[in-house]
Amino acid sequence: MKITIQASVAITILVGYIILTVIAVIDVINGGSSILFNVEMEQVLAIICGLVSAVVIAEFAVKGTENDTKFAFRTFGALKDTEANGQPDKYIELLSKCYVYSWLAMGLISLIIGLVQPNEATVLKSVGMEWLGLAVASTYAFFGLDPG
Repeated sequence: MKITIQASVAITILVGYIILTVIAVIDVINGGSSILFNVEMEQVLAIICGLVSAVVIAEFAVKGTENDTKFAFRTFGALKDTEANGQPDKYIELLSKCYVYSWLAMGLISLIIGLVQPNEATVLKSVGMEWLGLAVASTYAFFGLDPG
């Protein structure tokens, strides 16, 4: 039950992140004249980007066995929900992959649009740069690299 609630909160935050990023992109495409995206949404997008990134970094940092490279929402303790053969539940694994891939896609879109149109897409530029730094950190965590 606890795992389901935690996963639901994480997915809800991810959906909010995707929606706000798409609205920000539409705003940039319309030349910044859209009434859909306002200052409050910019602030929420920046916060949500950090929250989503924290889940992804935790997912990459918490590994199973040495040969285990599957995403399975280990951060939610979901490995307890395994099938009879000891493999993670297929639904949780799919959900985890969707989470990570959505984070990658939205972050990359924010970064590219923010760099191509830095004056019109200031929020996407800052979110994209934040995402880039966190993507590097999650890569270090996933491969167990020591930056020092």
